[in-house]
Amino acid sequence: MYAIRKIVNGKGCCYFTLIELLVVIAIIAILASMLLPALSNARGRARDLHCLNSMKTVYTAGIFMYTMDHDDYLVKNYQPGFGNYAMNLLEKYQFHPEGYVERAIIRYGCPSLPMEKIATLSTYQYAYSYNVYINRPGLSRGWITNFAESRHIQINSVKAPASKIISADAENVDWLGVFFAYGTEGPRWRHGNNSSSNFLFFDGHAQPLKKTEVPTGITAAVAKKYFVPWEPY
Repeated sequence: MYAIRKIVNGKGCCYFTLIELLVVIAIIAILASMLLPALSNARGRARDLHCLNSMKTVYTAGIFMYTMDHDDYLVKNYQPGFGNYAMNLLEKYQFHPEGYVERAIIRYGCPSLPMEKIATLSTYQYAYSYNVYINRPGLSRGWITNFAESRHIQINSVKAPASKIISADAENVDWLGVFFAYGTEGPRWRHGNNSSSNFLFFDGHAQPLKKTEVPTGITAAVAKKYFVPWEPY
């Protein structure tokens, strides 16, 4: 029988057998197999919370502060040639120092959407989208082609702000108007093992929602309940 000498009180006294050593290794392997998934889940949860906090910062430092500087009016959501005009306007960086939210947060604030991946996106390079209905003249899905035809919404006039969504996780998507991807309007489900998305509401709170918690239909009723900030419709 093979044996390995073990030391007790600095002196050699006895030996481990090979079987004993293998038992110890097996126990360590079992413990590792139990702990590694928990550590992985903890890292995933930390990424989800980091993204949620970045989203809240986009609201408090960006959207809300913009309204304070503009008589309570919300930033417009689209202008031809700018892609997502709202996030573009709110972003603060070297050549746009008058912005509100640092690029590290508004563009790269979600660890689940790494900078390397954002650099490969062709259409839209922000971590978050913006509600498409804020300035639409009606429930039509059409683009706003110029600001002259758009609504001007004050944040204190939003109906049911705690249940109306202003922003969500984005990935190569600019404006938000439905829960499931439709063209460029849907959120991206990159949290909770790709089963949930973080949502930001008009009252400033943010929370994750699972696919199973939201309707899949693209209807006027869904738009009115979750997205359209103005009344009458």
